[in-house]
Amino acid sequence: MPKNGRGKMPANNAPENQDSEEIMQKKKIFTGLSTVFATLLALVAGGTSIAYQYEGAINTFLDVQLTEIVQKDDGGEAVDTEYFKSDFGARNEANAKKLVEAGFDQTIQEEIEGAVLLKNENNALPLDKSSERISFFGHASVDPIHKGNSAGVDPMEGYRLNFSDAMRMSGFTLNEELVRHLEASPTTRAKSNYFWMDCTNATNGIADGEDKIEYYTPEIRQTWESERGGTAIMVLTRCGQENYDMLIDNVAGFVKGDGMMDPPKDQGHKTGRSSLALIDEEIAILEMIKEAKDAGYFDKFIVLLNTGNTMEVNWLDKYGVDACVYTGLIGGVGALGTAQLLAGEANFSGKSVDTYAYDSLSAPAVVNANENSPVYTNGDAVEAAVIGTQSPFADTGRYFTFQAEGIYVGYKYYETRYEDYVLGQGNADSTAGARSGMNEWNYNNEVSYPFGYGLSYTSFSQTLDDVKYNAETDKFEATVTVKNTGNVAGKSVIQLYAQTPYGEYERENLVEKSAIQLVGFDKTDMLEPGEDQTMTVEAERYLLASYDYTNAKTYILSEGDYYLAIGDDAHDALNNIICAKQPDAQGLVNVDGTAATGDADKTYKFTYDTLDDKTYSTTETGAEVTNRFDNCDLNYWVEGAGTYLSRQDWEGTYPVKLSNVTATADMIEILAGHNYTKPEGAPTVAEATEGFGTDSGLKLVDMRNISYDGSLEDIELWSKFINQLTFDEMLNVLDDAQGNAWAANEKIAAPAMKLGDGVDGPNGTSIGFPYEDTTGKYGSGKVDNASMCCFTGKAVLTGTFNRDLYAERGRLIGEFGLWGGKQMFWTLGVDYHKTPFGGRNFEYCSEDSNLSYMALVPEAIEMEKKGVICVAKHAAGNDQETIRIGIATFFNEQGWREGSLRASEGALRVADIKGYMQNYQRLGLESTMNSDAFNIDVCMDEWGFRGYAITDCTNARLDGYQGDYIDQLVSGTDGFCMTNAQIAKQTVLDYVNKTDDGSIVEYVVNAAKDYYYALSRSNAINGFDSNTEIIKLTPWWQTALTAAIVVTAVLTAGSVAMLTWTVIRNKKKEVK
Repeated sequence: MPKNGRGKMPANNAPENQDSEEIMQKKKIFTGLSTVFATLLALVAGGTSIAYQYEGAINTFLDVQLTEIVQKDDGGEAVDTEYFKSDFGARNEANAKKLVEAGFDQTIQEEIEGAVLLKNENNALPLDKSSERISFFGHASVDPIHKGNSAGVDPMEGYRLNFSDAMRMSGFTLNEELVRHLEASPTTRAKSNYFWMDCTNATNGIADGEDKIEYYTPEIRQTWESERGGTAIMVLTRCGQENYDMLIDNVAGFVKGDGMMDPPKDQGHKTGRSSLALIDEEIAILEMIKEAKDAGYFDKFIVLLNTGNTMEVNWLDKYGVDACVYTGLIGGVGALGTAQLLAGEANFSGKSVDTYAYDSLSAPAVVNANENSPVYTNGDAVEAAVIGTQSPFADTGRYFTFQAEGIYVGYKYYETRYEDYVLGQGNADSTAGARSGMNEWNYNNEVSYPFGYGLSYTSFSQTLDDVKYNAETDKFEATVTVKNTGNVAGKSVIQLYAQTPYGEYERENLVEKSAIQLVGFDKTDMLEPGEDQTMTVEAERYLLASYDYTNAKTYILSEGDYYLAIGDDAHDALNNIICAKQPDAQGLVNVDGTAATGDADKTYKFTYDTLDDKTYSTTETGAEVTNRFDNCDLNYWVEGAGTYLSRQDWEGTYPVKLSNVTATADMIEILAGHNYTKPEGAPTVAEATEGFGTDSGLKLVDMRNISYDGSLEDIELWSKFINQLTFDEMLNVLDDAQGNAWAANEKIAAPAMKLGDGVDGPNGTSIGFPYEDTTGKYGSGKVDNASMCCFTGKAVLTGTFNRDLYAERGRLIGEFGLWGGKQMFWTLGVDYHKTPFGGRNFEYCSEDSNLSYMALVPEAIEMEKKGVICVAKHAAGNDQETIRIGIATFFNEQGWREGSLRASEGALRVADIKGYMQNYQRLGLESTMNSDAFNIDVCMDEWGFRGYAITDCTNARLDGYQGDYIDQLVSGTDGFCMTNAQIAKQTVLDYVNKTDDGSIVEYVVNAAKDYYYALSRSNAINGFDSNTEIIKLTPWWQTALTAAIVVTAVLTAGSVAMLTWTVIRNKKKEVK
């Protein structure tokens, strides 16, 4: 063997090389593991941080228990602590099933009594199950709108019935091949992503999806052409969504403004029609059906309007439609009610809650609203001063809307102009505001169906027997006898309307008067043919008062002649009044264009000899009712900037689009917000918080019957209760995260507050038991954990004109809350349909603020009887979704008080609910959230509201007007929606620590009192007495995340340690 240079044999290096390779392999493994585990640790830690920011929403979604009740035995006699009881008895599966099915029955009955028969000719309805084969058309027949796209519960799987499902279940014979063809259609409906309408995957751009005519191939046409006769039913749908109004000028294709809150841009695809008119695809299908009917393939043609917005129907005769039914949004199982109506197993009794205008663009409220909202000429300067850094959610401040229509919204415009047209006054016949192409304004050219309209399978007579004024209740009492004069059993709605004087004083002082307004209603029982019923319909005299914002600056009862009248609808009642006050009036017409005569016997006249400006100048609370919103009039800031519509001169005052308004420096300063300054002489924080944290032995349950401020003793008791908390603990009430666990407090035994959101059935409300309908009555399939029922759209419920159904909706929502452990629901839609294009119209009652005022009261009262805080939203004036973040809304005080405020007033003042949610829009230049005029002067002082006022979602902003927490707190706001990670609390703490402004402490105390006052009136106190304590629980998912962090941290540390040891070992070997 050869030797090396030193004469030695070469060494054997194989073991040494093998060890090095093994070390390097381990190094690679531990390097990889360290990287993986460190990455996992970062992801888990980061995810945990984010999860904690949204802990309220997660707790709501997972239905996590956050507090545990501990009952101490004091040896005394046991007391019943179930203060809010379920009408369905003990919590078990059988009773849970009864609750769910009560919800289903309510939904079906809402549809039966709220669907409106607009047209029924040629004996089209009812249908004969035994002989009529149904061919459905329109994608909505298999994919209807059950609920609006906003918060709210989706129908349970298996109980989400479309129209073809319901008709089949009801025993109708369907063209099943056509149904399957529609179900297989690739058509998709445009969906809101909450910031613009995303039509990328939608078949027809911004319109609700409809099949192209080419989809009806020759082969599929054979499915109805092979069998002559039968009935064609086409289902049409329209519905705005949160952050999305129906477009005033429909746009085909993807729609997006420059910013997320900007209106859609004109991309050259405008159709010249509004989105409430027919689109080309619908027209093609209607023409196809008409041709088939003319050829004898169909005997009848029926249209169903599955709409959340009032669609134009001026085309019914053109396409040979025999019958038209407004179904509205049908909820989960409401289509079963539609099927019963079409079969004649139930009778129509619903009435329209909106006017069906021939052209929706004829509404004066549309001129400066929605995508027509004007922009300041110096919009860039405004935006530079206003916009925050948290784009793209920022309020730009550059848009505003001018409500030149004043009180003339919906039928109050069309019917008032009709009277002036008939009586030849106010230039009512001018072309200003007339439908395009008309040489004058004429009622029958403008209105397809009036407010309060609806047909039946039978007929009724109504007689106004007597009217009395009850001074004790301050109400008029109209006695009305209704008789079923037809051949089918049915219910009849009594509609009581009023006309108040419009005289010299009103003209001189710009007090506008609608020629007709709804002031009362009721609904009969089911009347058999020949049967009659006498009922008393009440009308608050308050609703006959008008707001005089220029002279008396309060509500007035005018001098002159008043008329009360009954009628089949608003137009019919007005004809009766015109006949009574001017019997020789010429030109009265019915809605179908035929000559009308009116019936003076259906009216009652009374006279006030003097003007009364005292009766309603103060409220039950003793507060003065006077101008609060002068600075919300655009003319207050820019003289002569806009003109309000007046019946003195329809032509000269009809709204025009504003385009030359420049925001002044003062306006911009207010728009920029953050205007609160520390008052002189403010106490220090230490002085203001002296005595906080002093135990007085009071617990939340002890406060359940203590009035908010009914006596000095009660005020003092609440002060002692709240002062048990530290300032830091009080601050916990400010932040909402879809509920509030932070405000749970062991020392006052206050549990966490859990909530749900949505008008047609609040979300996140499961009742803890499975559900299955084994009979097939409501649907099929087993649901492991049954949820809140998805009810019909708000306009459907309102259109029943049935207070018992209003109350039952509230009772059942309260029951679901009770079973689901919810203490608060953001569920009462209190705005109104200012335009037919409103994105949230499906959440609100009607175009008539008076109807909203009356209809919401029974629902709210019954809900709170079950211990669920009924939160009204969005109070007040949430009139449009387009540019809703921060748009400045300008109006005069009469229009505002008799419109938006009136719609909210019934719930907040009359029903005395314990919560309301504000909206995003500005009232004038100040946001609703920091409007002293609205939150303090009106809600608290005039209306006597006592409870919890919360913002709409703040997106946890730190800038912009949504992040103006100090100003909002000072203006009566108690809570801040979705301020994750307690941003509001931290902002207030940072401010007081920086400024030592003890005056802020008072507002925090008020917020804490408002929160716990509302909570003490909820089912949160069920199971509590003075000996009850609570323990705050850590949510299981937080424990799981903490464990995940620990495990990944240990694994990371271990792998890093092994990697380090491997590297050191390798270096030692290298040294050797």
